[in-house]
Amino acid sequence: MYQRNRADLLGVLDSTLSPLFLGQLKNLHKACLSSFKKELLEGLRGEEYNFADVVGKARTKCETRFADGAKEVLLEDTDWTWQDELESLKEEISNVADQCRKDETKKMVNLIERAWLVLRAKIDAMVVLFNHKYITFTLMALVTS
Repeated sequence: MYQRNRADLLGVLDSTLSPLFLGQLKNLHKACLSSFKKELLEGLRGEEYNFADVVGKARTKCETRFADGAKEVLLEDTDWTWQDELESLKEEISNVADQCRKDETKKMVNLIERAWLVLRAKIDAMVVLFNHKYITFTLMALVTS
């Protein structure tokens, strides 16, 4: 009798608490993804940084935070799992990192293009100056001969 009542009670508790557990995982997922984005943007603010290192550190911190939080709310003797939500989080982290990589690449290309334009303007100015001096020198040589 005890075993049957215990099994019934566990079934009721499981059906009641399982949606709450899943809700906690979703909230944890959102919070970890938000903090990943924040850490990533903060890491990319300076002049000297390695993109892969910044992403790697933020990713590790985010995944660890999620795993620790999920283990904390997981009840023993249940068949609940949090690994699927972790995989979903990893996928979203990758998407955010990929978008950030694209943005960083665009930023670098723009900087290179601007530097090229400045360099080209300087080269053009030097060519004009050289041509002016050459023409002046040639004219003076013609006049004096």
